[in-house]
Amino acid sequence: MKEIIFDSKRCLKCGLCSKLDPENFEFSGETKLIGGKSDDGIVFKKNINGEDKSAKLAAGSCPGGAIEIVE
Repeated sequence: MKEIIFDSKRCLKCGLCSKLDPENFEFSGETKLIGGKSDDGIVFKKNINGEDKSAKLAAGSCPGGAIEIVE
């Protein structure tokens, strides 16, 4: 199973991820990983199934490097 990791401190708040992957990200002044869980309120994690091409595109396009996809 793969996981999206979103680091809110590295986020530049440009909203690009929400345009590329609206199923996993939303933006209204702040970026949020929809359904993401966090222990510290900074780094959020969410499990994803299979090949989520939109999530990969968002991670590869993030100018702040705030999004990672890991196994």
